[in-house]
Amino acid sequence: MESAGREGACTLLLRKVAYFVAAFSLDCAATIAAANVAKVLGFRERQMVKTLLFETDKGDHALVMVGADQNAISGLLKKALGSPDISLAKPEVVQRVTGYVIGSIPPFHWHMITEQVM
Repeated sequence: MESAGREGACTLLLRKVAYFVAAFSLDCAATIAAANVAKVLGFRERQMVKTLLFETDKGDHALVMVGADQNAISGLLKKALGSPDISLAKPEVVQRVTGYVIGSIPPFHWHMITEQVM
């Protein structure tokens, strides 16, 4: 097995997977959503991933990645988190916890994870 050294597992994986980097801008007046990003990049929505941050009534957080055309099923998520009261985190909470603003949370290659996620 290859040693990661200073490189993370995701960096090593990306060397083996075909991908591209694209720079783009969205109209700030438009709602930032996976559908808008998919359209700008020329993909179908179901080809994208959205990264969502949920918060429990106890202040715990869960980072959830789902297909952009899918929704997190709250009943199953409540059971997995052990909390009957969950909601999407507010924009300021998302930025504080992840270091990213809503609409720009990457699905991988994080430099900042302060909490254990499932």
